Amino acid sequence: MTPLLVAALLAAVSLAAAAEVPLFTQEGCSNLPTLVCTVQPTDGYSVEGVVYFTPAWRRRGVGEQPDLFTCYVRIMAAVAGLTNPQHGFHVHTYGDVSVSDGSSTGGHFTNVAGDEIEHGLPDDEIRHWGDLGNLINDGKGNAEYDRVDKVVRLGALVGRGITIHEDQDAGSSEQPTGASGTRIGFCVIGYANPEVIASASR
Repeated sequence: MTPLLVAALLAAVSLAAAAEVPLFTQEGCSNLPTLVCTVQPTDGYSVEGVVYFTPAWRRRGVGEQPDLFTCYVRIMAAVAGLTNPQHGFHVHTYGDVSVSDGSSTGGHFTNVAGDEIEHGLPDDEIRHWGDLGNLINDGKGNAEYDRVDKVVRLGALVGRGITIHEDQDAGSSEQPTGASGTRIGFCVIGYANPEVIASASR
């Protein structure tokens, strides 16, 4: 992954934190910390990258209450070293990268209570909190990801892990985890240094 790509992603995170959340409507949301996960490869692979999680103040009201807003999570990632057209991309239960094949991150992060829930894709009504779908290879081994997730919450992510898989996540048709195959990259989600984020916009 090139330094230019990392700098561009940091700049996007900085702008999101500084301007995307109106302070006068949801100060608490804007004050939530940015989280970061620096991807490293598992044995035999060359995946690397970075994933950021930032607060995102978004409209959620429908019907008779169209002006309801809430604090969601914006997920931005830049990943290199990919080999297939699509790669499963999930939050796993544990932020443990001590085993080189990636197995130490455990299974998918279902929710805070650890309930048994069916696997799905990000826009499915029934899904794990950690079901982020797929990274799409641009044909050169790189992928960028940017979406606002309305299920997972920032506070539930700290200390969890991200796992990138070798194969495409097939969604709910393949239980319990989408048949995404071997784990090729992983990382621990933690608090981002605000000085690093801020420096990207200078």
